[in-house]
Amino acid sequence: MTLALAIAVVVLMMAVVTLFAMLGQLVSRLPETVLAGASREVHPLEEARLGAAAVDWPDPLRLLAEDTPSCLLVLSTVCASCDDVSRQLASFEPVLPTAVLVSCSEYGIGEAYVERYELGRFPFYVDQGGAWVNTNFGVQTSPTALVFAEGSLRDALLFQDVSELSRRLQTQPRELITHG
Repeated sequence: MTLALAIAVVVLMMAVVTLFAMLGQLVSRLPETVLAGASREVHPLEEARLGAAAVDWPDPLRLLAEDTPSCLLVLSTVCASCDDVSRQLASFEPVLPTAVLVSCSEYGIGEAYVERYELGRFPFYVDQGGAWVNTNFGVQTSPTALVFAEGSLRDALLFQDVSELSRRLQTQPRELITHG
């Protein structure tokens, strides 16, 4: 019984990681002419559970539970769009306190991803199977920026261009606190 449950959990984790990857791969296969117009746009992630707060925050992500607006960048190790975003993060100066969540099938793969793209300058959390971010906020898509204020999810944004995301976040935080 325990073995069957363990196998089921592993299969479920792999399925969630695969979903992250499929969405990223679909976008990465669009022709350059389509990407040129759409890659800079930031769109809301409709399925995210706005207003939700995590029951238990992993230690590296506790800054997101504070009153100050903050941002969690959700990336996947098997998503070409996430690789591009991760490269852009090398020159990114966040406008909000920012953390990174890496969704992957195994912890070591996530740590290697953080090291490869030098994401360790941000607080980061390796989320095996994307289970934590999916369970708490309904997010199964990457790359995504989750914006928090007072510990609750105020906005969820799909993006591929870090500078455009930054521009969007520069105007958004005060509105999120007063209208969230």
